[in-house]
Amino acid sequence: HFPGAKHLFLGDLTKQMHDIPDKSHVTTFCGSGKRATIAASLLKKHDFKHIEICFGSMAACQAIGCPIV
Repeated sequence: HFPGAKHLFLGDLTKQMHDIPDKSHVTTFCGSGKRATIAASLLKKHDFKHIEICFGSMAACQAIGCPIV
């Protein structure tokens, strides 16, 4: 994950939503974009307002120099 990011497994997202501050800006990210899209949909369904989906992959991001922890 990115430095400072909170890593949540999609299968546990609904159980861990209480750990995400209501007004926080959330970017969903995964290996292909499919799980990120599902995660964003779940967050929007639970009234999170500031959601964005990062399409692509962690490997692609790392290849261009993104810091990965």
